[in-house]
Amino acid sequence: MKQYKEVCIIEGKLSSFMDGYIRGLKQEVLGFDNFSDEAIIYSLLEFSKFAREHDDLERITYLYDKCLEYSNETEKFHIEYSDTYNAFLVISDEPSVF
Repeated sequence: MKQYKEVCIIEGKLSSFMDGYIRGLKQEVLGFDNFSDEAIIYSLLEFSKFAREHDDLERITYLYDKCLEYSNETEKFHIEYSDTYNAFLVISDEPSVF
């Protein structure tokens, strides 16, 4: 791994390992597509700091909230499981503006 002042380049197997986590989360939960890979990595690292007894819904809520924090965004949301898509859906509670 090469480190620069405020940049870190991840090479080789570690990069593909992390890509698997990012892609897996984006497939498991519809709504993470709007976040950068860095935001998702940040949320996963924050989640892994402490051992927690969370179910899937609580885990996804925590991860989404951390992605919002990393992206300097705020949003009221809730998460539901969809049998149609066989995935969790992040649903914004904010009024949509057209």
